Amino acid sequence: MDSPCAELVAVEVYANGARWTLLVGLDAGSPRVGVVRTRPRGAPAGVLAQRLRRDLVGARLEGVRASADAVCLEIARDDERLTLLVDGRLRTPLLAVLGAGDRVEWCAHPRALAHAGGAVGAPYPLPPGLTDAPRESREALERDGALLAERTADARGSRLRVALRRAARRRLTHAERKLRAIEADRARVAEVPGLRHDAELLLANLREVPAGAREVRVLDWALDPPATRTLQLDPAEGPASAQASRWFRRAKRLERGEAVAAERASRTRREVEALRSAVAAIDALDVRAAREGLDEALEQIATRLEALGVVLDREAAAAPRRRRADRPRLPYRRFVGSGERDIWVGRGPEDNDALTLRHARPQDLWLHCRGRAGAHVVVRLGRGEAVASELLVDAATLAAHFSSARGEQTVEVSYVPRRFVHKRKGAPAGAVVVDRDKTLLLRVEPRRLARLLESERPAT
Repeated sequence: MDSPCAELVAVEVYANGARWTLLVGLDAGSPRVGVVRTRPRGAPAGVLAQRLRRDLVGARLEGVRASADAVCLEIARDDERLTLLVDGRLRTPLLAVLGAGDRVEWCAHPRALAHAGGAVGAPYPLPPGLTDAPRESREALERDGALLAERTADARGSRLRVALRRAARRRLTHAERKLRAIEADRARVAEVPGLRHDAELLLANLREVPAGAREVRVLDWALDPPATRTLQLDPAEGPASAQASRWFRRAKRLERGEAVAAERASRTRREVEALRSAVAAIDALDVRAAREGLDEALEQIATRLEALGVVLDREAAAAPRRRRADRPRLPYRRFVGSGERDIWVGRGPEDNDALTLRHARPQDLWLHCRGRAGAHVVVRLGRGEAVASELLVDAATLAAHFSSARGEQTVEVSYVPRRFVHKRKGAPAGAVVVDRDKTLLLRVEPRRLARLLESERPAT
């Protein structure tokens, strides 16, 4: 007893030493009955199939009654008589198990039952005109069974095709967005000559800058002809010499980040091209025309997508899509570090609080770039588990990257079990108090960083 798809019930029957699969189509208007030798492949057993198996497996099929718009399977189980009813008179065909006195014992579509004026435990008015099904020839039953099986395969193939395309498009959108962000980072390298030139101009005119000035006018001899320019300053960042040093450091960070960004851009560009090719292959697939080689074609596409990092559940994708409650937004991004361990990175100040205070467990490892604004980072650990050195460096690398120290070659990263991280009442979002922390002096490795950034997976 099974339900390969939402429109079909399959019942394995044994007759004269042979095994057949009786198919009952759940069509609105005209349910159809047929037989096939092999049960159609379909979705994994859901609630409907499990309930039918519990009630009917091992029972004896006594007969079939049918009318123009309904089918009844008469079943004997021990001393009990049951009826599996498919009523196609309703917009949503009704599938129900009836017991003594035609009382509804169970119904797969409660709304359809209520719409028909019935209720579980109450007698159900059987459709008029039900008569014993004529003993059709085996050829006619096999013909109708083949039609039902083909329709099931088409429905399954269409659902799987749609699910594969949805997953591929989602991954493609993510990859295209990532590529645009990487290219935007690379474009900022063009700022390097200007940053260095402004820093040199400021250092050459330090005597002209009064304390607390917000701007200074300097003569720029690099212009043709030389002209006066205004450099914007921020008194909160300290004296002019400190601001010039900061501009030099920013220029250096941008230059160092160019190599990592170029490698990431190349890899992401290849991913985008491969995903576009996969989407085009899915769009070109005609489910009905490719019926003979459909499973193989879809399997090849699914394998290509999985190689590109697309997470697929083939059986769930082939099943009818059900409405799900909206999943809550998670406050962190998920990366995969050494040993296939999850590393969570907060998305922003409020998300940092949510990650640290609500999602991280006391034994988890908490990291943050020391003395800098940045993301809270959490490594999931078991009770009494010590973090592996490679995993610690991976998490520290992400903490440095997702902070104001991004691009610097050497960064200090604090780490401590989450139980020693607290938040004071009234403190700003993301601000916490840390006790008993240790400090790791991290030398950022571009290849490690690139690997980690490419390891991002959907947060769960």
